[in-house]
Amino acid sequence: MYTAKKLIHLSALLFFVVAIFLSCKKEILCESCNENNKPPIANAGRDTVIVLPRDSVMLDGSNSYDPDGHIGEYAWTRISGTALISIAGSQTAKPVIKNLAPGNYEFELKVTDNNRLSAKDTVLIIVDAASTNHPPVADAGDDLVITLPANTVSLDGSNSSDINNNITGYQWSKISGPPSFNIANPASSQTLVISLSGGVYQFELKVTDAGGSFSYDTVQVTVLPIVVIDPCSNRPLINVNLIPIGTLSEARIGLNSGAADGKILFAGGFVPYGHYSSRVDIYTIATNTWSTAELTIPERQGMAVASVGSKVLFAGGGDNDNGITTSRVDIYDAANNSWSITELSKKREFMAATTLGNRVFFSGGGDWEPNLLGSTRIDIYDYSTNTWSTASMGTGRMDHSATAIGNKIYFAGGTSGYYTSLNVLNSIEIYDGTTNTWSTAAFQGDPRMLHASIAAGNKIFWAGGLKYASLSGGTTYSDNIEIRDISTGISTYACISPRTLFSAVQANDKLIFFTGNNDPAVVNNRIDIYNLTTATWSIGVLPVSINSSTIIAVNNSVYVAGGYVNGSVSNQVWKLEF
Repeated sequence: MYTAKKLIHLSALLFFVVAIFLSCKKEILCESCNENNKPPIANAGRDTVIVLPRDSVMLDGSNSYDPDGHIGEYAWTRISGTALISIAGSQTAKPVIKNLAPGNYEFELKVTDNNRLSAKDTVLIIVDAASTNHPPVADAGDDLVITLPANTVSLDGSNSSDINNNITGYQWSKISGPPSFNIANPASSQTLVISLSGGVYQFELKVTDAGGSFSYDTVQVTVLPIVVIDPCSNRPLINVNLIPIGTLSEARIGLNSGAADGKILFAGGFVPYGHYSSRVDIYTIATNTWSTAELTIPERQGMAVASVGSKVLFAGGGDNDNGITTSRVDIYDAANNSWSITELSKKREFMAATTLGNRVFFSGGGDWEPNLLGSTRIDIYDYSTNTWSTASMGTGRMDHSATAIGNKIYFAGGTSGYYTSLNVLNSIEIYDGTTNTWSTAAFQGDPRMLHASIAAGNKIFWAGGLKYASLSGGTTYSDNIEIRDISTGISTYACISPRTLFSAVQANDKLIFFTGNNDPAVVNNRIDIYNLTTATWSIGVLPVSINSSTIIAVNNSVYVAGGYVNGSVSNQVWKLEF
Protein backbone atom coordinates (compact mmCIF):
# COMPACT_ATOMS: atom_id res chain seq x y z
CA MET A 1 0.00 0.00 0.00
CA TYR A 2 1.15 3.50 -0.70
CA THR A 3 0.71 5.77 2.38
CA ALA A 4 -1.88 8.49 1.82
CA LYS A 5 -0.32 11.96 1.69
CA LYS A 6 -1.27 14.44 4.40
CA LEU A 7 -3.65 17.07 3.05
CA ILE A 8 -3.23 20.66 4.29
CA HIS A 9 -5.80 23.44 4.02
CA LEU A 10 -4.80 25.90 1.29
CA SER A 11 -5.18 28.99 3.44
CA ALA A 12 -2.43 27.74 5.72
CA LEU A 13 -0.13 26.26 3.08
CA LEU A 14 2.67 28.84 3.14
CA PHE A 15 2.76 29.01 6.89
CA PHE A 16 2.71 25.25 7.12
CA VAL A 17 5.67 24.79 4.75
CA VAL A 18 7.71 27.22 6.80
CA ALA A 19 6.62 25.57 10.02
CA ILE A 20 7.52 22.11 8.76
CA PHE A 21 10.96 23.39 7.77
CA LEU A 22 11.45 24.82 11.23
CA SER A 23 10.11 21.71 12.95
CA CYS A 24 12.59 19.55 11.07
CA LYS A 25 15.43 21.62 12.54
CA LYS A 26 15.30 20.04 15.99
CA GLU A 27 17.21 22.17 18.50
CA ILE A 28 19.59 20.65 21.02
CA LEU A 29 20.54 22.64 24.14
CA CYS A 30 23.40 21.88 26.54
CA GLU A 31 22.90 23.37 30.01
CA SER A 32 25.47 21.21 31.75
CA CYS A 33 27.54 19.59 29.03
CA ASN A 34 29.11 16.20 29.58
CA GLU A 35 31.09 15.02 26.58
CA ASN A 36 30.12 11.42 27.31
CA ASN A 37 26.39 12.20 27.51
CA LYS A 38 24.15 12.08 24.42
CA PRO A 39 21.34 14.65 24.11
CA PRO A 40 17.69 13.57 24.10
CA ILE A 41 15.49 13.51 20.98
CA ALA A 42 12.40 15.73 21.11
CA ASN A 43 9.28 14.65 19.19
CA ALA A 44 6.30 16.99 19.44
CA GLY A 45 4.02 14.64 17.47
CA ARG A 46 2.13 14.96 14.19
CA ASP A 47 0.74 18.21 12.83
CA THR A 48 -3.03 18.19 13.20
CA VAL A 49 -6.11 19.81 11.67
CA ILE A 50 -9.32 20.14 13.72
CA VAL A 51 -12.68 21.64 12.82
CA LEU A 52 -14.93 23.70 15.08
CA PRO A 53 -16.99 23.24 17.18
CA ARG A 54 -14.16 21.06 18.45
CA ASP A 55 -11.89 23.55 20.26
CA SER A 56 -9.40 21.37 22.12
CA VAL A 57 -6.64 18.98 21.20
CA MET A 58 -4.16 16.79 23.05
CA LEU A 59 -0.51 17.25 22.13
CA ASP A 60 1.71 14.18 22.33
CA GLY A 61 5.42 14.29 23.05
CA SER A 62 5.56 10.73 24.41
CA ASN A 63 7.70 9.54 21.49
CA SER A 64 10.57 11.72 22.70
CA TYR A 65 13.41 9.68 24.16
CA ASP A 66 16.96 9.78 25.46
CA PRO A 67 19.44 7.31 23.92
CA ASP A 68 21.55 6.94 27.06
CA GLY A 69 19.23 7.87 29.88
CA HIS A 70 15.65 9.05 30.34
CA ILE A 71 13.55 12.17 29.86
CA GLY A 72 13.32 14.06 33.13
CA GLU A 73 11.27 17.10 32.14
CA TYR A 74 8.72 18.21 29.54
CA ALA A 75 7.90 21.87 28.89
CA TRP A 76 5.33 23.07 26.33
CA THR A 77 4.95 26.68 25.19
CA ARG A 78 2.90 28.46 22.54
CA ILE A 79 5.13 30.22 20.03
CA SER A 80 2.45 31.45 17.57
CA GLY A 81 -1.31 31.82 17.38
CA THR A 82 -3.87 33.65 19.48
CA ALA A 83 -3.09 33.98 23.19
CA LEU A 84 -6.65 33.18 24.28
CA ILE A 85 -5.88 29.56 24.94
CA SER A 86 -5.03 27.48 27.97
CA ILE A 87 -2.50 24.67 28.29
CA ALA A 88 -3.46 22.05 30.85
CA GLY A 89 -0.45 19.94 31.86
CA SER A 90 2.24 21.97 30.15
CA GLN A 91 4.91 20.06 32.12
CA THR A 92 3.69 16.64 30.99
CA ALA A 93 4.20 14.58 27.84
CA LYS A 94 0.55 14.98 26.80
CA PRO A 95 -0.91 18.41 27.59
CA VAL A 96 -4.41 19.46 26.50
CA ILE A 97 -4.86 22.73 24.61
CA LYS A 98 -8.26 24.39 25.15
CA ASN A 99 -10.22 27.39 23.88
CA LEU A 100 -8.87 27.17 20.35
CA ALA A 101 -10.27 29.59 17.77
CA PRO A 102 -9.95 29.45 13.96
CA GLY A 103 -6.32 29.94 12.97
CA ASN A 104 -2.88 28.38 13.02
CA TYR A 105 -1.02 27.52 16.22
CA GLU A 106 2.54 26.39 16.74
CA PHE A 107 3.63 24.82 20.01
CA GLU A 108 7.16 24.05 21.11
CA LEU A 109 8.20 21.08 23.21
CA LYS A 110 11.41 21.19 25.23
CA VAL A 111 12.60 17.92 26.75
CA THR A 112 15.43 17.62 29.25
CA ASP A 113 17.21 14.39 30.14
CA ASN A 114 18.53 13.22 33.49
CA ASN A 115 21.94 14.81 32.77
CA ARG A 116 20.39 18.21 31.95
CA LEU A 117 20.82 18.03 28.16
CA SER A 118 17.81 19.45 26.30
CA ALA A 119 16.22 19.33 22.85
CA LYS A 120 13.27 21.07 21.20
CA ASP A 121 10.66 20.25 18.53
CA THR A 122 7.53 22.00 17.26
CA VAL A 123 4.07 20.94 16.16
CA LEU A 124 1.46 22.79 14.07
CA ILE A 125 -2.26 22.80 14.94
CA ILE A 126 -4.68 24.18 12.33
CA VAL A 127 -8.19 25.08 13.50
CA ASP A 128 -10.83 25.55 10.82
CA ALA A 129 -14.36 26.82 10.94
CA ALA A 130 -17.09 24.20 10.56
CA SER A 131 -17.84 25.38 7.00
CA THR A 132 -14.35 24.55 5.72
CA ASN A 133 -14.24 21.33 3.73
CA HIS A 134 -11.12 19.18 3.85
CA PRO A 135 -10.42 16.43 1.35
CA PRO A 136 -10.82 12.90 2.71
CA VAL A 137 -7.83 10.62 3.25
CA ALA A 138 -8.07 7.39 1.23
CA ASP A 139 -6.68 4.21 2.78
CA ALA A 140 -6.78 1.16 0.50
CA GLY A 141 -5.51 -1.22 3.19
CA ASP A 142 -2.44 -3.39 3.45
CA ASP A 143 -0.76 -5.12 0.50
CA LEU A 144 -1.93 -8.70 0.00
CA VAL A 145 -0.30 -11.96 -1.14
CA ILE A 146 -2.20 -15.12 -2.12
CA THR A 147 -1.18 -18.38 -3.79
CA LEU A 148 -3.16 -20.06 -6.55
CA PRO A 149 -5.56 -21.85 -6.72
CA ALA A 150 -6.90 -19.25 -4.26
CA ASN A 151 -7.95 -16.47 -6.65
CA THR A 152 -10.07 -14.15 -4.49
CA VAL A 153 -9.07 -11.30 -2.16
CA SER A 154 -11.00 -8.83 -0.02
CA LEU A 155 -10.08 -5.18 -0.48
CA ASP A 156 -10.77 -2.96 2.53
CA GLY A 157 -10.92 0.83 2.35
CA SER A 158 -12.95 1.23 5.55
CA ASN A 159 -10.04 2.93 7.34
CA SER A 160 -10.33 5.89 4.96
CA SER A 161 -11.19 9.04 6.90
CA ASP A 162 -12.51 12.55 6.53
CA ILE A 163 -12.04 15.25 9.14
CA ASN A 164 -15.49 16.57 8.29
CA ASN A 165 -16.97 13.08 8.65
CA ASN A 166 -18.79 13.30 5.32
CA ILE A 167 -17.39 10.59 3.01
CA THR A 168 -20.03 9.94 0.37
CA GLY A 169 -18.38 7.63 -2.16
CA TYR A 170 -15.84 4.90 -2.76
CA GLN A 171 -14.61 3.67 -6.14
CA TRP A 172 -12.22 0.77 -6.73
CA SER A 173 -10.46 0.22 -10.06
CA LYS A 174 -7.54 -1.81 -11.38
CA ILE A 175 -4.62 0.29 -12.63
CA SER A 176 -2.16 -2.49 -13.51
CA GLY A 177 -1.77 -6.25 -13.57
CA PRO A 178 -3.01 -9.29 -15.50
CA PRO A 179 -6.25 -8.96 -17.50
CA SER A 180 -8.19 -11.49 -15.43
CA PHE A 181 -10.13 -9.94 -12.52
CA ASN A 182 -13.64 -9.03 -11.42
CA ILE A 183 -14.34 -6.41 -8.74
CA ALA A 184 -17.62 -7.53 -7.14
CA ASN A 185 -18.70 -4.18 -5.61
CA PRO A 186 -16.45 -1.38 -6.90
CA ALA A 187 -18.52 1.37 -5.20
CA SER A 188 -18.27 -0.18 -1.71
CA SER A 189 -15.64 0.52 0.94
CA GLN A 190 -15.06 -3.24 1.14
CA THR A 191 -15.25 -5.57 -1.85
CA LEU A 192 -14.18 -8.96 -3.09
CA VAL A 193 -12.00 -9.25 -6.19
CA ILE A 194 -12.41 -12.62 -7.89
CA SER A 195 -10.98 -14.50 -10.90
CA LEU A 196 -7.41 -13.35 -10.26
CA SER A 197 -4.56 -15.03 -12.11
CA GLY A 198 -0.85 -15.26 -11.42
CA GLY A 199 0.97 -11.92 -11.30
CA VAL A 200 1.05 -8.56 -9.50
CA TYR A 201 -2.00 -6.28 -9.45
CA GLN A 202 -2.38 -2.65 -8.37
CA PHE A 203 -5.88 -1.59 -7.31
CA GLU A 204 -6.74 2.07 -6.73
CA LEU A 205 -9.29 3.42 -4.26
CA LYS A 206 -10.87 6.84 -4.82
CA VAL A 207 -12.66 8.35 -1.82
CA THR A 208 -15.00 11.34 -2.31
CA ASP A 209 -16.69 13.57 0.29
CA ALA A 210 -19.91 15.60 0.24
CA GLY A 211 -18.04 18.70 -0.87
CA GLY A 212 -16.73 16.98 -4.00
CA SER A 213 -13.16 16.69 -2.70
CA PHE A 214 -11.40 13.36 -3.18
CA SER A 215 -8.15 11.50 -2.69
CA TYR A 216 -6.57 8.26 -3.91
CA ASP A 217 -4.65 5.36 -2.45
CA THR A 218 -3.48 2.05 -3.94
CA VAL A 219 -3.03 -1.49 -2.71
CA GLN A 220 -0.86 -4.20 -4.27
CA VAL A 221 -2.12 -7.76 -4.63
CA THR A 222 0.47 -10.41 -5.48
CA VAL A 223 -0.88 -13.73 -6.80
CA LEU A 224 1.76 -16.43 -6.56
CA PRO A 225 1.82 -19.35 -9.02
CA ILE A 226 0.20 -22.67 -8.36
CA VAL A 227 1.81 -25.52 -6.54
CA VAL A 228 1.62 -28.65 -8.68
CA ILE A 229 0.30 -31.45 -6.47
CA ASP A 230 1.38 -34.32 -8.73
CA PRO A 231 4.94 -34.00 -10.05
CA CYS A 232 5.70 -36.02 -13.20
CA SER A 233 8.71 -37.62 -11.55
CA ASN A 234 6.42 -39.67 -9.32
CA ARG A 235 4.50 -41.30 -12.17
CA PRO A 236 4.92 -44.94 -13.16
CA LEU A 237 5.86 -45.81 -16.75
CA ILE A 238 3.69 -48.16 -18.82
CA ASN A 239 4.28 -49.44 -22.33
CA VAL A 240 1.81 -48.33 -25.02
CA ASN A 241 1.56 -50.13 -28.35
CA LEU A 242 0.71 -48.72 -31.79
CA ILE A 243 -1.03 -51.40 -33.85
CA PRO A 244 -1.13 -50.59 -37.63
CA ILE A 245 -4.63 -50.78 -39.16
CA GLY A 246 -4.09 -49.03 -42.49
CA THR A 247 -2.48 -46.18 -44.36
CA LEU A 248 -3.52 -42.72 -45.48
CA SER A 249 -3.66 -42.05 -49.20
CA GLU A 250 -1.26 -39.16 -48.64
CA ALA A 251 1.38 -38.81 -45.93
CA ARG A 252 0.90 -35.60 -44.00
CA ILE A 253 1.06 -33.87 -40.61
CA GLY A 254 -1.45 -31.83 -38.62
CA LEU A 255 -4.57 -33.61 -39.85
CA ASN A 256 -8.09 -33.07 -38.52
CA SER A 257 -10.28 -36.00 -37.54
CA GLY A 258 -13.97 -36.63 -36.89
CA ALA A 259 -16.28 -39.64 -36.63
CA ALA A 260 -19.95 -40.58 -37.09
CA ASP A 261 -21.88 -43.84 -37.48
CA GLY A 262 -18.81 -46.08 -37.35
CA LYS A 263 -16.73 -44.08 -39.81
CA ILE A 264 -13.61 -42.06 -39.05
CA LEU A 265 -12.54 -39.20 -41.32
CA PHE A 266 -8.91 -37.98 -41.43
CA ALA A 267 -8.94 -34.67 -43.31
CA GLY A 268 -6.64 -31.92 -44.49
CA GLY A 269 -3.19 -31.48 -43.01
CA PHE A 270 0.11 -30.41 -44.51
CA VAL A 271 2.38 -32.24 -46.91
CA PRO A 272 5.95 -31.06 -46.10
CA TYR A 273 7.40 -29.32 -47.98
CA GLY A 274 4.62 -28.90 -50.44
CA HIS A 275 1.04 -27.87 -49.79
CA TYR A 276 -1.94 -27.95 -47.47
CA SER A 277 -4.10 -30.92 -48.38
CA SER A 278 -7.82 -31.12 -49.17
CA ARG A 279 -7.75 -34.92 -48.97
CA VAL A 280 -10.15 -36.86 -46.72
CA ASP A 281 -9.38 -40.50 -45.89
CA ILE A 282 -12.47 -42.35 -44.65
CA TYR A 283 -12.09 -45.49 -42.54
CA THR A 284 -15.09 -47.79 -42.00
CA ILE A 285 -14.48 -49.58 -38.72
CA ALA A 286 -16.82 -52.54 -39.18
CA THR A 287 -15.39 -53.60 -42.55
CA ASN A 288 -11.83 -52.30 -42.04
CA THR A 289 -12.06 -50.60 -45.46
CA TRP A 290 -10.88 -47.24 -46.76
CA SER A 291 -12.14 -44.65 -49.24
CA THR A 292 -11.21 -41.06 -50.10
CA ALA A 293 -12.89 -37.74 -50.76
CA GLU A 294 -11.81 -34.14 -51.32
CA LEU A 295 -12.80 -31.02 -49.43
CA THR A 296 -14.21 -28.32 -51.72
CA ILE A 297 -11.57 -25.75 -50.78
CA PRO A 298 -7.93 -26.69 -51.52
CA GLU A 299 -4.89 -25.50 -49.56
CA ARG A 300 -6.82 -25.57 -46.33
CA GLN A 301 -5.51 -25.66 -42.78
CA GLY A 302 -6.77 -24.47 -39.39
CA MET A 303 -10.21 -26.08 -39.84
CA ALA A 304 -12.55 -26.78 -36.93
CA VAL A 305 -14.19 -30.21 -36.90
CA ALA A 306 -17.23 -31.42 -34.95
CA SER A 307 -19.66 -34.31 -35.13
CA VAL A 308 -23.40 -34.40 -34.42
CA GLY A 309 -25.79 -37.22 -35.22
CA SER A 310 -24.68 -38.87 -38.46
CA LYS A 311 -22.78 -35.80 -39.66
CA VAL A 312 -19.20 -34.57 -39.49
CA LEU A 313 -18.68 -30.86 -40.21
CA PHE A 314 -15.38 -29.38 -41.43
CA ALA A 315 -15.61 -25.60 -41.01
CA GLY A 316 -13.46 -22.66 -42.07
CA GLY A 317 -9.70 -22.80 -42.40
CA GLY A 318 -7.32 -21.07 -44.73
CA ASP A 319 -4.06 -20.87 -46.58
CA ASN A 320 -1.59 -18.95 -44.41
CA ASP A 321 1.00 -18.71 -47.20
CA ASN A 322 -1.35 -16.54 -49.24
CA GLY A 323 -3.39 -14.95 -46.46
CA ILE A 324 -6.66 -16.53 -47.62
CA THR A 325 -9.39 -17.57 -45.20
CA THR A 326 -12.63 -19.36 -46.03
CA SER A 327 -16.15 -19.56 -44.60
CA ARG A 328 -16.78 -22.93 -46.27
CA VAL A 329 -18.32 -25.79 -44.29
CA ASP A 330 -18.03 -29.27 -45.84
CA ILE A 331 -20.55 -31.66 -44.29
CA TYR A 332 -20.25 -35.44 -44.52
CA ASP A 333 -23.36 -37.50 -43.75
CA ALA A 334 -22.21 -41.00 -42.78
CA ALA A 335 -25.74 -42.36 -42.92
CA ASN A 336 -25.89 -42.07 -46.72
CA ASN A 337 -22.21 -41.46 -47.52
CA SER A 338 -22.98 -38.06 -49.02
CA TRP A 339 -21.44 -34.58 -48.92
CA SER A 340 -22.99 -31.11 -48.84
CA ILE A 341 -21.66 -27.61 -48.35
CA THR A 342 -22.72 -24.41 -46.63
CA GLU A 343 -21.03 -21.24 -45.38
CA LEU A 344 -20.26 -19.76 -41.99
CA SER A 345 -21.58 -16.27 -41.34
CA LYS A 346 -17.99 -15.05 -41.34
CA LYS A 347 -14.85 -16.60 -42.81
CA ARG A 348 -12.16 -17.51 -40.32
CA GLU A 349 -9.65 -20.15 -39.21
CA PHE A 350 -8.22 -21.46 -35.94
CA MET A 351 -11.70 -21.71 -34.45
CA ALA A 352 -12.76 -24.07 -31.66
CA ALA A 353 -15.64 -26.51 -32.14
CA THR A 354 -17.78 -28.52 -29.75
CA THR A 355 -21.15 -30.24 -29.63
CA LEU A 356 -23.84 -29.57 -27.02
CA GLY A 357 -26.85 -31.82 -27.44
CA ASN A 358 -28.02 -31.50 -31.05
CA ARG A 359 -26.09 -28.30 -31.68
CA VAL A 360 -22.55 -27.70 -32.94
CA PHE A 361 -20.76 -24.47 -31.96
CA PHE A 362 -17.93 -23.03 -34.10
CA SER A 363 -16.45 -20.24 -32.00
CA GLY A 364 -13.95 -17.43 -32.51
CA GLY A 365 -11.12 -17.82 -34.99
CA GLY A 366 -9.42 -15.20 -37.11
CA ASP A 367 -9.48 -13.70 -40.57
CA TRP A 368 -6.58 -12.24 -42.57
CA GLU A 369 -8.44 -9.10 -43.64
CA PRO A 370 -6.62 -6.94 -42.76
CA ASN A 371 -4.93 -8.75 -39.85
CA LEU A 372 -5.41 -12.08 -38.16
CA LEU A 373 -7.50 -10.98 -35.18
CA GLY A 374 -9.65 -13.06 -32.85
CA SER A 375 -13.38 -13.00 -33.60
CA THR A 376 -16.28 -12.97 -31.14
CA ARG A 377 -18.53 -14.77 -33.64
CA ILE A 378 -20.10 -18.16 -32.93
CA ASP A 379 -21.85 -20.08 -35.72
CA ILE A 380 -24.32 -22.66 -34.41
CA TYR A 381 -25.65 -25.61 -36.40
CA ASP A 382 -28.81 -27.31 -35.10
CA TYR A 383 -28.88 -30.92 -36.30
CA SER A 384 -32.51 -31.47 -35.31
CA THR A 385 -33.77 -28.61 -37.51
CA ASN A 386 -30.90 -28.45 -40.02
CA THR A 387 -30.65 -24.69 -39.42
CA TRP A 388 -27.91 -22.20 -38.56
CA SER A 389 -27.81 -19.26 -36.14
CA THR A 390 -25.17 -17.02 -34.61
CA ALA A 391 -24.12 -15.80 -31.17
CA SER A 392 -21.27 -13.70 -29.81
CA MET A 393 -18.64 -14.03 -27.13
CA GLY A 394 -17.58 -10.97 -25.17
CA THR A 395 -13.93 -11.38 -26.16
CA GLY A 396 -12.48 -12.07 -29.58
CA ARG A 397 -10.33 -15.18 -29.38
CA MET A 398 -8.62 -17.81 -31.49
CA ASP A 399 -6.50 -20.89 -30.76
CA HIS A 400 -8.76 -21.40 -27.73
CA SER A 401 -10.74 -24.39 -26.46
CA ALA A 402 -14.48 -25.01 -26.35
CA THR A 403 -15.52 -27.71 -23.89
CA ALA A 404 -19.06 -28.97 -23.33
CA ILE A 405 -19.90 -30.28 -19.87
CA GLY A 406 -23.40 -30.80 -18.54
CA ASN A 407 -25.58 -28.17 -20.17
CA LYS A 408 -22.75 -25.63 -20.55
CA ILE A 409 -19.87 -24.78 -22.86
CA TYR A 410 -16.63 -23.26 -21.56
CA PHE A 411 -14.86 -21.08 -24.16
CA ALA A 412 -11.42 -20.76 -22.61
CA GLY A 413 -8.12 -18.99 -23.20
CA GLY A 414 -6.61 -18.53 -26.65
CA THR A 415 -5.21 -15.31 -28.02
CA SER A 416 -6.80 -12.09 -29.24
CA GLY A 417 -4.88 -12.27 -32.52
CA TYR A 418 -1.62 -12.20 -34.41
CA TYR A 419 0.43 -9.53 -36.18
CA THR A 420 -1.08 -6.55 -34.38
CA SER A 421 -1.17 -8.14 -30.93
CA LEU A 422 -0.41 -11.45 -29.31
CA ASN A 423 -1.54 -11.78 -25.75
CA VAL A 424 -2.41 -15.13 -24.21
CA LEU A 425 -5.86 -14.90 -22.68
CA ASN A 426 -6.75 -15.99 -19.17
CA SER A 427 -10.49 -15.42 -19.49
CA ILE A 428 -13.27 -18.00 -19.82
CA GLU A 429 -16.78 -17.40 -21.14
CA ILE A 430 -19.50 -19.85 -20.15
CA TYR A 431 -22.65 -20.45 -22.19
CA ASP A 432 -25.63 -22.10 -20.52
CA GLY A 433 -27.53 -24.02 -23.18
CA THR A 434 -30.60 -24.42 -20.97
CA THR A 435 -31.15 -20.76 -20.08
CA ASN A 436 -29.35 -19.27 -23.11
CA THR A 437 -27.33 -17.05 -20.76
CA TRP A 438 -23.65 -16.19 -20.37
CA SER A 439 -21.27 -15.85 -17.43
CA THR A 440 -17.52 -15.38 -17.06
CA ALA A 441 -14.66 -17.00 -15.19
CA ALA A 442 -10.89 -17.31 -15.57
CA PHE A 443 -8.10 -19.82 -15.39
CA GLN A 444 -6.92 -19.95 -11.79
CA GLY A 445 -3.42 -20.86 -12.95
CA ASP A 446 -1.62 -20.27 -16.25
CA PRO A 447 -3.24 -18.43 -19.15
CA ARG A 448 -3.29 -20.76 -22.18
CA MET A 449 -3.49 -20.92 -25.95
CA LEU A 450 -3.03 -23.88 -28.31
CA HIS A 451 -3.87 -26.15 -25.38
CA ALA A 452 -5.91 -29.34 -25.01
CA SER A 453 -9.20 -29.56 -23.16
CA ILE A 454 -11.48 -32.43 -22.19
CA ALA A 455 -14.39 -32.95 -19.77
CA ALA A 456 -14.95 -36.06 -17.67
CA GLY A 457 -17.50 -36.42 -14.89
CA ASN A 458 -17.88 -33.00 -13.30
CA LYS A 459 -14.36 -31.83 -14.15
CA ILE A 460 -12.69 -30.02 -17.05
CA PHE A 461 -9.01 -30.66 -17.78
CA TRP A 462 -7.15 -27.75 -19.45
CA ALA A 463 -3.72 -29.03 -20.38
CA GLY A 464 -0.42 -27.57 -21.57
CA GLY A 465 -0.31 -24.99 -24.34
CA LEU A 466 1.54 -21.69 -24.45
CA LYS A 467 1.22 -19.38 -21.47
CA TYR A 468 3.34 -16.62 -23.04
CA ALA A 469 4.05 -15.70 -26.64
CA SER A 470 5.61 -12.62 -28.23
CA LEU A 471 5.59 -11.26 -31.76
CA SER A 472 9.22 -10.32 -31.29
CA GLY A 473 10.10 -13.91 -30.48
CA GLY A 474 10.07 -16.15 -27.44
CA THR A 475 7.44 -18.48 -26.02
CA THR A 476 6.83 -20.12 -22.69
CA TYR A 477 5.07 -23.47 -22.42
CA SER A 478 2.71 -24.41 -19.62
CA ASP A 479 3.87 -27.55 -17.83
CA ASN A 480 0.65 -28.24 -15.93
CA ILE A 481 -2.97 -29.28 -16.22
CA GLU A 482 -5.63 -27.22 -14.48
CA ILE A 483 -8.47 -29.48 -13.34
CA ARG A 484 -11.62 -27.46 -12.64
CA ASP A 485 -14.42 -28.99 -10.56
CA ILE A 486 -17.42 -27.20 -12.06
CA SER A 487 -19.64 -27.96 -9.05
CA THR A 488 -17.32 -26.08 -6.66
CA GLY A 489 -15.40 -23.83 -9.07
CA ILE A 490 -12.13 -24.94 -7.43
CA SER A 491 -9.13 -26.06 -9.45
CA THR A 492 -6.34 -28.49 -8.65
CA TYR A 493 -3.22 -29.08 -10.72
CA ALA A 494 -1.03 -31.83 -12.10
CA CYS A 495 2.06 -31.69 -14.27
CA ILE A 496 2.26 -32.46 -17.97
CA SER A 497 5.05 -32.49 -20.53
CA PRO A 498 5.13 -29.03 -22.18
CA ARG A 499 3.39 -29.14 -25.57
CA THR A 500 1.00 -27.33 -27.93
CA LEU A 501 -1.37 -28.25 -30.76
CA PHE A 502 -2.39 -31.54 -29.22
CA SER A 503 -5.57 -33.37 -28.25
CA ALA A 504 -6.96 -35.24 -25.28
CA VAL A 505 -9.35 -38.16 -25.66
CA GLN A 506 -11.17 -40.55 -23.35
CA ALA A 507 -11.25 -44.33 -23.76
CA ASN A 508 -13.02 -46.33 -21.07
CA ASP A 509 -11.80 -44.92 -17.75
CA LYS A 510 -8.66 -43.28 -19.10
CA LEU A 511 -7.89 -39.77 -20.35
CA ILE A 512 -5.03 -39.69 -22.85
CA PHE A 513 -3.04 -36.52 -23.54
CA PHE A 514 -1.06 -37.19 -26.72
CA THR A 515 2.28 -35.79 -27.82
CA GLY A 516 1.29 -32.79 -29.97
CA ASN A 517 3.96 -30.26 -30.90
CA ASN A 518 6.24 -30.59 -27.91
CA ASP A 519 8.83 -28.30 -26.48
CA PRO A 520 11.98 -29.23 -28.47
CA ALA A 521 13.63 -30.38 -25.24
CA VAL A 522 10.88 -32.95 -24.58
CA VAL A 523 11.09 -36.53 -25.85
CA ASN A 524 8.11 -37.24 -28.15
CA ASN A 525 7.54 -40.88 -27.28
CA ARG A 526 5.71 -40.26 -24.00
CA ILE A 527 2.07 -39.47 -23.31
CA ASP A 528 0.25 -38.56 -20.09
CA ILE A 529 -2.53 -40.88 -18.93
CA TYR A 530 -5.08 -40.21 -16.17
CA ASN A 531 -7.10 -43.05 -14.66
CA LEU A 532 -10.55 -41.73 -13.73
CA THR A 533 -11.32 -44.71 -11.51
CA THR A 534 -8.22 -44.51 -9.33
CA ALA A 535 -7.54 -40.77 -9.84
CA THR A 536 -3.90 -41.56 -10.61
CA TRP A 537 -1.48 -40.56 -13.35
CA SER A 538 0.96 -42.61 -15.38
CA ILE A 539 3.25 -42.00 -18.35
CA GLY A 540 2.73 -44.09 -21.47
CA VAL A 541 5.89 -44.94 -23.40
CA LEU A 542 5.37 -45.25 -27.18
CA PRO A 543 7.55 -47.52 -29.36
CA VAL A 544 8.40 -44.57 -31.66
CA SER A 545 8.93 -40.84 -31.43
CA ILE A 546 5.85 -39.14 -32.86
CA ASN A 547 4.39 -35.64 -33.05
CA SER A 548 2.07 -33.50 -35.19
CA SER A 549 -0.30 -36.45 -35.64
CA THR A 550 -4.06 -36.56 -35.00
CA ILE A 551 -5.76 -38.68 -32.34
CA ILE A 552 -9.44 -39.64 -31.98
CA ALA A 553 -11.38 -42.02 -29.72
CA VAL A 554 -14.32 -43.98 -31.16
CA ASN A 555 -16.22 -46.64 -29.19
CA ASN A 556 -13.45 -46.64 -26.56
CA SER A 557 -10.76 -47.37 -29.14
CA VAL A 558 -8.05 -44.78 -29.80
CA TYR A 559 -6.78 -44.10 -33.33
CA VAL A 560 -3.61 -42.20 -34.32
CA ALA A 561 -2.88 -41.00 -37.87
CA GLY A 562 -0.03 -39.33 -39.70
CA GLY A 563 2.48 -36.95 -38.18
CA TYR A 564 6.25 -37.10 -37.88
CA VAL A 565 7.37 -40.60 -36.89
CA ASN A 566 11.03 -40.85 -35.95
CA GLY A 567 11.56 -37.64 -37.89
CA SER A 568 9.83 -38.66 -41.15
CA VAL A 569 6.36 -37.78 -42.43
CA SER A 570 4.07 -40.78 -42.01
CA ASN A 571 0.97 -42.09 -43.77
CA GLN A 572 0.37 -44.72 -41.11
CA VAL A 573 -2.83 -45.16 -39.08
CA TRP A 574 -2.68 -47.10 -35.78
CA LYS A 575 -4.83 -48.22 -32.90
CA LEU A 576 -3.31 -47.28 -29.57
CA GLU A 577 -3.40 -50.08 -27.02
CA PHE A 578 -2.15 -50.48 -23.46
